Amino acid sequence: MQDNNQGGGMETTKEIVNFYIKQMFETAREKTKKVCEANGIPFEPTSARDLRPIPVYEDAPCSLLKLANIHHTTTISWPAIESSYLQAYWKRRAWQGRKAQNEIVILVNNNYCWARFYAAKELMHCFMEDENYPRSGTIELVNDLIDDLATTGFMRCETPQTIVDEAAWVGAIEYLLPSSWTATLRALRADLQTAFPQFDPDLLIAQIVRVPASVVRSMLKHRA
Repeated sequence: MQDNNQGGGMETTKEIVNFYIKQMFETAREKTKKVCEANGIPFEPTSARDLRPIPVYEDAPCSLLKLANIHHTTTISWPAIESSYLQAYWKRRAWQGRKAQNEIVILVNNNYCWARFYAAKELMHCFMEDENYPRSGTIELVNDLIDDLATTGFMRCETPQTIVDEAAWVGAIEYLLPSSWTATLRALRADLQTAFPQFDPDLLIAQIVRVPASVVRSMLKHRA
């Protein structure tokens, strides 16, 4: 979609991006607060002892999957196949006279941290309306993240195809690693570097919160 505001009725790509990013951040924070509260996880941790994985699809009193099911019936399947080009996808099925249903397929079930990350990213679509805006305006943070992940084996061809898809990446990171955790995560990272200089501190954090180390690293790099 080209920037075009001549008639006053068409939004620019920048306006559309800003709208979806704002909506996604607000949605992710709202869902994170609900899930954290239901599971006794501090939304604003004061020490590393407060950190733990935020449920995505796990059997817990509340999870992102359970919240998605409030809006539409949502299922996640884990086909036992290998893929060199696609790790996960989401689709919404609708029939005349019937309520739409979401179906999420995750192909990285051999890695728990990556499975959680992709599941969170695809579940974020369940809370948004995708108008299929083309990826003519990109979100710098998302593309920087993908470039970072590419150096650790992440497939570069996973580049998002729509603005809403890019927003879903942002939402997944905000859900799994809330902004309110940043100060505690940075403090923990510094402590780990001092205590265990022979180990990758981001990998140690990843093992605590069950988020891929490369996502932890990129988040701490880009987040203010």
